[in-house]
Amino acid sequence: MANRLIPSLLKYAGAGKRNSAEIFVGLKGLRTAYEILLQDAARGDILRYFYPFDDYHEIASPIYARLHLFQKQKRLDERGIGTTAFQKSKHYQELKNVNMRFVSFPLPGTMDIFGDKMLMVSWENTTAILITSKEINDHFKQYFDSVWSMAKV
Repeated sequence: MANRLIPSLLKYAGAGKRNSAEIFVGLKGLRTAYEILLQDAARGDILRYFYPFDDYHEIASPIYARLHLFQKQKRLDERGIGTTAFQKSKHYQELKNVNMRFVSFPLPGTMDIFGDKMLMVSWENTTAILITSKEINDHFKQYFDSVWSMAKV
């Protein structure tokens, strides 16, 4: 009886949706961070991301290729914003079915925004910070969506 009652009470108390931040280090850590970010992914959910690199990235590009396959399997609505330099790169020209728009100003960094989570990645240090916060994510979604609306296809 108590086993069924406690989860219900926690839901009402808001304890199940607390804000949190986690740090992940190394390639395995980054893969784990992306798995956690997308663990609740369902068809039609929107994954927003900033891609600040001008061309192929030795570490990031292979991981994003695998992630892109996962997104397609889950039928996520993917929206990426990159630099105009990336749009002109050979690497981008070779990509297939990537929903991106481009801007001519600097981007805030590698950031993935999904649900109530945001993942900020430093590929130089292979470190990521996963933030779970509805309030923070709502602000970044608004920022992303406003940049998306003025970015070029």
